[in-house]
Amino acid sequence: MRTALFTKSQRDQYANFNSVDLRTKSGKMVTVKLSASQIIEGGQAEGYLMVATDITTIAQTTQIIEHTVQARTREVEETRAKLVSSINSCSLVS
Repeated sequence: MRTALFTKSQRDQYANFNSVDLRTKSGKMVTVKLSASQIIEGGQAEGYLMVATDITTIAQTTQIIEHTVQARTREVEETRAKLVSSINSCSLVS
């Protein structure tokens, strides 16, 4: 479960939360981005308006991309090490 990170703009009393995981009524886990605005009437804080945007697909795609990049990076490093070893072996034979 992600922790909600809170940042607040003093100018417009607007808050953003990074993504959080929530369970729906059906029990399905979804990743949402939460945002909140303070409702002010007559100079008084009357309440908050909260909006949850489902970013489950974006979060899942981001994870897939990150894992793919890590795997490819490992492959490149392994290939580089083999190439360097091969070059060093060739220079020792000559």
